[in-house]
Amino acid sequence: MPMTPSAQVDSQTSDGKPSFNLDDSPMPEEWKIRIRDKLNSIPGIFALDELSFGHTTAVKHTIRLQDETPFKERSRPIPPSDREAVRQHLRELLDASVIRESESPFASPVVVVKRKRKDQTMHRL
Repeated sequence: MPMTPSAQVDSQTSDGKPSFNLDDSPMPEEWKIRIRDKLNSIPGIFALDELSFGHTTAVKHTIRLQDETPFKERSRPIPPSDREAVRQHLRELLDASVIRESESPFASPVVVVKRKRKDQTMHRL
């Protein structure tokens, strides 16, 4: 039976790099050291939390449309019980520069999808 590494990013070190835990892995200690050293040599590719996203200026992304006529869809109602969670999530995304405010003529509404994860309900936008 092949051994599969089960690496976990546990936390960050004092210099902001991820810390890897291979303790639960059945692989030999020599391989744990080699893998940990390799992972530590490329720390920038790991997300340390839900709002860690990569960023590059090496590629310019464009969206080509077949019909360039601007469109705006009507917003969908958000249940009152979810409004504060949606506002909070949008604030977090704005603060993390994942989204930005826009006056674009192309607009689609926020769609709230509830999903169960462990013992809490998460909202995805």
